[in-house]
Amino acid sequence: MKVLRRMFAIGFLALAAITAQADLGPLIPRDVVFGNPERAAPRMSPDAKRLAWLAPDKKNVLQVWVRTIGQNDDKMVTADKKRGIRQYFWASDNKTLLYLQDNDGDENFHAYGVDLDSGVVRDYTAIQGARAEVVAVEPDIADQILVAVNARNRQLIPSQAPRAASAALLPLG
Repeated sequence: MKVLRRMFAIGFLALAAITAQADLGPLIPRDVVFGNPERAAPRMSPDAKRLAWLAPDKKNVLQVWVRTIGQNDDKMVTADKKRGIRQYFWASDNKTLLYLQDNDGDENFHAYGVDLDSGVVRDYTAIQGARAEVVAVEPDIADQILVAVNARNRQLIPSQAPRAASAALLPLG
């Protein structure tokens, strides 16, 4: 008798699952849910002369793009090969764009800056195995940003301040 009840219950559940599945619409493609956006995270430069945003390149990797307001001079200013850029910031000097990038998924993000006039990219936190986070970009201080880096102890994140004009780390304390 118990076996008959179990078989009936399993049959009923199977029929209910088939009926429920038949009522569902078509599956949403993975690209729609997990794919890159066409454009995302727009940010105006502090002097309101340029606009930056995230958009995929020809290989569908998210990069930072910049355009002069009122012109059609879109330019990709980063060149990540695999994971793409997810966070970026304008420096207060209006010509440097800062972004965070890790090394092939190790999640030890470094703070990079690209000079928009020359295209030169600099790693402001070039410490192997360390992780950096941009803490603050102050409008009144054009040549500095506040960055947290776990250089001394990988368990802690002390504050550091690299100058936008040089690649040196300057402790704040």
